[in-house]
Parts: sequence; C-alpha cells; structure tokens
Amino acid sequence: MIKLGDAEHLSHLALKGIEKEYPNHIQHYLLSDDDAKTPKQMHPIFYGCLDWHSSVHSYWLLATLSQMFPNLSTQESIESLFKRSFTETKMKKEIAYFEKNPFFERPYGWAWALKLSLVMETYSQFKDIFFPFAQLFRNSFIKFLPLQYYPVRTGLHSNSAFSMLFALEYAKKVLDAELESMIEKTAKQYFLQDKNYPIEYEPSGSDFLSPALLEALLMSNILPQKEFETWFKKFLPNLTEKSLKTAIVGDRSDGHLVHLDGLNLSRAWCMRSLSKKLTDLPKESAFLKISADEHEHFSLPHIASGEWMGEHWLGTFALLAAMES
Repeated sequence: MIKLGDAEHLSHLALKGIEKEYPNHIQHYLLSDDDAKTPKQMHPIFYGCLDWHSSVHSYWLLATLSQMFPNLSTQESIESLFKRSFTETKMKKEIAYFEKNPFFERPYGWAWALKLSLVMETYSQFKDIFFPFAQLFRNSFIKFLPLQYYPVRTGLHSNSAFSMLFALEYAKKVLDAELESMIEKTAKQYFLQDKNYPIEYEPSGSDFLSPALLEALLMSNILPQKEFETWFKKFLPNLTEKSLKTAIVGDRSDGHLVHLDGLNLSRAWCMRSLSKKLTDLPKESAFLKISADEHEHFSLPHIASGEWMGEHWLGTFALLAAMES
C-alpha cells in the first residue's frame, strides 16, 4: 500500500502541472475561425497537464490521495484547487464542449471522466456538480458500445478493454444495471473466445498499456472466478514461460517513448490485481506478483525525471499500481 511520503510526492507532482496551460497538446476539431481558442477557453477546468485526459486523471489522483491521507501536507492546496475549479459555470462549459464535439476523447477520456466522477461522489459539496458530467459520459458509452462491433487491441488510448474496465467500475458502484449489462455483453462479444494470446509480442514502441493484461483484468471482473481462471489459462497458456520483461525507455523527453514508463507502471497495476484473482492458479499468481514488483521498481524512480512529457501523467499510473500492492 502507498505510504504518506509517496502520497506527498505524487500530490506535489500533480499540483505542479494541473493549472499549467502550456505546453498543450490540443485535440480539437475546427469548424470555423470561431473555434480557434486557447485550452483554458475551451476547457475551463481540464486545461492543464498537457492534454484533457491527463488533467482529468490528475484531478482523480489528487482527490484519491486527499481521501486516503487526511493529513497530507498538500491538503489545503488541493481543497483550494477544487473550489476554484469545480464550479457549476465551469462544469457547464466542459459539458457544452462535448455536446458540440461528441467524439472528443473517446474512449480514454470518457473512462477517466467516470473514474473521477466516482471519487467526487464522496465530496458532498461537488457531488451535484459532477452528476451531469458523469451522466454525459455514461450516456456516451451506452450509445457507442453497440456501434463498435470489434475491439481496439492497442497499447494506446483507444484500447477498448481499458475504457470498459473503468466504465464497468463506475456502473457497479452507482448500481447502473443498464451500463453494467451492456459492458458485460460487449466484453463477452469481444473477448470470450480469445485464446493463445502472443504476449511475447508486447510491447509496441509507444505502448503505455498492455492489451493482454487489460483484457484479462476486464474479464476477471466479468466472469465468475472459476470460469475466469479457465478462460485465463486458454488466453495466456504457459504465461510463466513467456516474455514479460520491463520495457526500456530510450529518451524520456520524447512523449511517445516515455509511454513505456507508463507501460511498466500500468502492467504492475494489472498484474497485481490479476494475481489476487488467480487463487487456484498459484504459479501464475506468484509470477504476476513478482513481475509487478519488477516493473514498478524499474520505472517508479523516473516519474519525476524533470521531463514534462512524463511528469504530467505518470504519477497517476504509479498510484494505480501502488493501490494494488
């Protein structure tokens, strides 16, 4: 489990960038000259941390740490930030942007929006402000999933299993039976017949997610345990003999290459979670737990490397991994 000192470090890292507007990687669809605006004009809350989704999951990091560690030295700064950011006026502008640009940040940003909304449910002063925000993305998944017949099996933002995993967590926590049922149906349609996945082919050169491990983690939340373990053995047979070496980063100033630090951390998160679920497969469970530690220890020292291309987002995946330890 994460310690107070680590929480302090991660919170400082997030606060460093969450209101830093530039540099900024804008993913924006221009329809006219009037659509040419600054990040803060388009997104009055989620304008920092280089891009919209990184801003969203940095807020999640701060909200989560704030709850886990009431005596956090940055608690006052976090509370002040939330009061500045989470106003009804600003949230209406964020929602209006998506109403005009319904495909923006699909599906990765949508998933993180639900993840953030879930933790903000516990903040009574912000719960009502976040309700329409969460409903926007909940409804977006409801509309989109039946239209995507095939999964996206990539180690980047468009990965289907990642977004469905977070959306499923949201659905279960808020007792949204419709969304939960749709995700379960879609996951089985996408992945239930998968077998002999060549995990030794991972990673690609700019992955920050493991398609194999995320698919397995999603299915572990869909299938009953015995059924999941049977599926897992077919999906990743001889896992302990396959290659799951830590990914090497050639240049941490390169926004694509530094993704591989994120891969090591997101793998650690997935492997730790999976190791707890494979209770009748002790060999695989032990292998995943040991490998998770190796991956985390390899990249954790680099989340504050001084290179903004990694610093603006890696702390979030470090926290996901730490929360499973």
